[in-house]
Amino acid sequence: MANGTLKVENIQTSSGSGTITLGQSGETIALGSGVTSQMNQPAFQAYLGSQQNVATSTWAKINYDTEIFDTDNMYDSTTNYRFTPTNAGKYLVYARYRISAGGERVVIALYKNGTEFARSTSNGPSQLNSSQITEIVTFNGTTDYVEAYAWHNNGSTQHLDEGASPHYSTFGAYRIGVE
Repeated sequence: MANGTLKVENIQTSSGSGTITLGQSGETIALGSGVTSQMNQPAFQAYLGSQQNVATSTWAKINYDTEIFDTDNMYDSTTNYRFTPTNAGKYLVYARYRISAGGERVVIALYKNGTEFARSTSNGPSQLNSSQITEIVTFNGTTDYVEAYAWHNNGSTQHLDEGASPHYSTFGAYRIGVE
């Protein structure tokens, strides 16, 4: 077995499509110092940059309107406030929001393709209430999308806390693997 260095500009299949395998079972592939990877992309994170009111006991889509980053322009921060990745696979999706007034319960839910996928509930009362969720979601790479919704029962309309720093209300996702 010979050790050596392979220096090339590009590695591709002879047919122009298919799978290229590096290494074999049990081996580790290491990236050199200063090398960047796009393994966890596409990815985005956005926050609530302007105040949003949510009526009591009513589900409302959270309008995370300010992007911190969006590696592949797959998050809509102006119209639908949804993430629609065009790369199929599994993604870690997370969201949170905070309201300034205490309440009995605050709930956050992730909706995939318009249907509730997962929810998380925080029970009060306290002066500040927040709810957060983290889920692994599988996307088909064409039409699947995810949105975040808020619900509370504080007794009156409340506003979701906005802010650039700290980010009280955030939404994000990044690719963690293939299907």
